[in-house]
Amino acid sequence: MSVLTGALLAGSALLAPSAHAREATPAGTSRTVAATHTVQYLSNDDFVREYGAQKARAFGIPLPDETASAAIPMDPPQPWYKIDWTTKDWDGRTIPTRHGTDDFGFVHACNDHSMCAEAPMTAPYHGTPDKWTSSTRAEYYGVALIDGEPEIKITTVAEFGHVGPNGAEAPDGKVIGTITSYCQGMTYCPYWING
Repeated sequence: MSVLTGALLAGSALLAPSAHAREATPAGTSRTVAATHTVQYLSNDDFVREYGAQKARAFGIPLPDETASAAIPMDPPQPWYKIDWTTKDWDGRTIPTRHGTDDFGFVHACNDHSMCAEAPMTAPYHGTPDKWTSSTRAEYYGVALIDGEPEIKITTVAEFGHVGPNGAEAPDGKVIGTITSYCQGMTYCPYWING
């Protein structure tokens, strides 16, 4: 196998270990695996820098400026009142989680607290309100576990009125629903909370 082929296949199932190459090699390093062959591990950017753009194109390696333009297009904007999902608490209250804005709903919980998945956001709703902060707003508490051990306490807040933060009023006549969801004691939830 040539140096070039080794660089292209490194880290994939196609580069099967041989009798001469039983130890892992850190990225960016090379070592001799036989008298005439060397396996190298390079990023696409390092490959272009070391071997040039023409060789990279010949082997289908995207150039750095090509990868930036190949970004996945963004989804069209969602209206704030779109309901992403709905949950019922144990008292039978239907609680929508709306797409929301920077002030409430999914967008607020995800952007401001890194709570971006349905399961951890709505798990506290599988019970009854733990605390009423007004006649129409309730806090629900839950917990995230790792291997059966409580790891993080979760709070999710629901608005049962028809007017949300900054006077937002849903055109569908349903309650506003989820205002926020967060991991207690921290600004941002850890990455693993979203599954």
